[in-house]
Amino acid sequence: MAGSLLNAVSKTRQIGGNCLQIFAGSPRLWFRKPFPDDQVEAFLKETQKLDISPTFIHALYLVKPSKTSLSPSSKGFLPVPKTAT
Repeated sequence: MAGSLLNAVSKTRQIGGNCLQIFAGSPRLWFRKPFPDDQVEAFLKETQKLDISPTFIHALYLVKPSKTSLSPSSKGFLPVPKTAT
């Protein structure tokens, strides 16, 4: 997606794609800066015009699907449920 959301759409079209996956920010950081509204509007118009759908946002590399704590200070996804033994 280097550069902007619209770059992702044009690159998808160039390779003949009909859906795309983007990083909404650095995959190594917990925080993400929101895209400017004008970029989002342009992206939505262009994907609709070119019939590119769906768009997926890549998960952070920091997600821990097997974490064991629900503590707010423990970042990651919800813990994997314990199974009965």
